[in-house]
Amino acid sequence: MPGEWPDPRTATDAGAFVEAMRQVRIRTGYSYRALERRAEQAGLVLPSSTISAALARDKLPRAELVDAFLKAAGADAETTERWLAVRADLASGTEPVAADAVTAPEEPKPERRRLAYALVALIAVAVIVVVVVVMNSGSEPERPVAQPTPSTGVSQVLPGPPIRVAHTGMCLGEGPELTDGSNREVFGQHPCETAFPPIRLERLPENQVRILLENPDKGLGCLTVDFGGASKDMLLAGDECVPGRPDQLFTLERVEGGHRLHSVAGARWCVGVMDASTAPGVQLIQDDCTGGPEQVFEIDGA
Repeated sequence: MPGEWPDPRTATDAGAFVEAMRQVRIRTGYSYRALERRAEQAGLVLPSSTISAALARDKLPRAELVDAFLKAAGADAETTERWLAVRADLASGTEPVAADAVTAPEEPKPERRRLAYALVALIAVAVIVVVVVVMNSGSEPERPVAQPTPSTGVSQVLPGPPIRVAHTGMCLGEGPELTDGSNREVFGQHPCETAFPPIRLERLPENQVRILLENPDKGLGCLTVDFGGASKDMLLAGDECVPGRPDQLFTLERVEGGHRLHSVAGARWCVGVMDASTAPGVQLIQDDCTGGPEQVFEIDGA
C-alpha cells in the first residue's frame, strides 16, 4: 500500500531516490514482469527490462518511467505527483513537470528474444547457382554466374573479427540478463575467448550497418535494441533480421580509439556498457552519450 512506502522527500540524491523506488517494488511484492503487465493494463509502457535496468543503477530515471512505475505499483494520483515533484527537484529543474501525468508513447512490444532466429532468413539469402555447360566441341564450360541476393540496397558483409569494448578489451557476446527474475539472454561484454555467437558487420547504404549474429542453433539473427529502440535505458538482444527495421540499424561515429555506436531508432543516444562496468557479463545499454571509453568499440576494418 502507498501508505507503507518510503517517503521520497527524504531522498537527497539520485541514489537515494532509486533506493526508495527499489523499496516500493519490494514492498509491493511485484516482479518486473508483473509491473510490466499492470502498466500495460493501465495503458502505459513499462518494459520489464527497462525498469529492472533503472533500479539496478543509482541514476535518476526518466520522469515518464517513474510515473508508469508508480501507477503500476498501485500509487494514487497524489502519491504519484509527490514522487514526480521530488524527482523534478533532484533533476535541478532540467526537466519540467507537467500538471498531469504524461503517458509514455506506445512502443512496439518486442517478440520473445529466446527464439530460434527464423530459418527463413537463411533460406531467403541462399543463392542457387546454375551452371550452364556449353556442349560445343572444343569449348570450355561457361563459368557459373552468381545471382544477386535480393536487397533494397547494396550491402557489404565485412569479415567477422570480434567487436571489442575499448575500456575493457572484452568482446560483444550473448549472456544472461543480470536482473532479478529475468531468464532471457541479452548482449554485453564477455571475455573474447568465450564470447558467443560469432558476429559479422553488414555495411548498408547511408553509412548504416547491421550487426549479424551467426548462431548455429538459432540461425542468423540481428542485434536489436529493445522495444523499438526509441528510448534510452534500453538493452540489446538478438532477434530475427527484418530489412529496414530501425532498431536493427546502427551508424558508426568515428572517435579516438574506435567508433561510437548509435541505433537509427535512437540516434541521439549511444550504446555502451551499463554504468561503465569493467565486470564480465555486464549488459549493453542504450543511454545518454558520455564521451567515455565504455561507449567506444574497436571494430576491425570499419
